[in-house]
Amino acid sequence: MQATNSIFIKAPPEKIMDLVGNVQRWQEYLPHYRYVRALGDDGSVRTFEMGASRSGIPVSWVAEFQAFPESHKLRFTHVGGITKGMYVEWRLMPSKGGTNVEIYHDLRLRWPPVFRQIGELVITKLFIEHIASRTLRRFKELAESSEERHSQNEN
Repeated sequence: MQATNSIFIKAPPEKIMDLVGNVQRWQEYLPHYRYVRALGDDGSVRTFEMGASRSGIPVSWVAEFQAFPESHKLRFTHVGGITKGMYVEWRLMPSKGGTNVEIYHDLRLRWPPVFRQIGELVITKLFIEHIASRTLRRFKELAESSEERHSQNEN
């Protein structure tokens, strides 16, 4: 099952890349994140154990993370947890006055077919889309407030 969440942020893609790419600080940035633990770093791929909350319901996973600054993309591949195998891509598209940001999720559970469709629907609609929307809104607040401070300091 595929899902895309998007938002417009009044900040350049490089600023958003820096903010979002600082995964180890997500717990500090995002109130709905319970923890982020670095598990490994081979130079190009960093691995994190992550936990968030959806309306008080805890969720957790392990993901490999890669940043691609030249194409304004960030990628997570879930390698542990119920969403193992899920591919997540942040796409930052420069636009007049800011950046269009999309989070694309591709979840393909490795469950028996009768359970897979129901599981993908429930996980996508109740958890992924909700958490991704909150994450985007919070990064918008952070990026735009720092852009506003930056603009004021230039004047």
